[in-house]
Amino acid sequence: MTVADDANLQINETEVGPMQTNEKTYTIFTKKMAIELRKLGYKIIRTEPNRDKPELDVYVFSVYGNFVQDLNRLLEENKSK
Repeated sequence: MTVADDANLQINETEVGPMQTNEKTYTIFTKKMAIELRKLGYKIIRTEPNRDKPELDVYVFSVYGNFVQDLNRLLEENKSK
């Protein structure tokens, strides 16, 4: 399974910071995956209410370094469990 195959992920280009620069981000919908990414050193840039389930949060990460490869590896590991 790749990032594009996972329905719980969403890629965005957002305007952030005082200069409003474009930054690629991933929105992670599961707390478990957000925690795993944090353990690898990736930082959550913000949380937002889930549009479909407002009682839940989504976790927005900046895409840099090996983020996509690490995310794909975590998805494969979780799929095999």
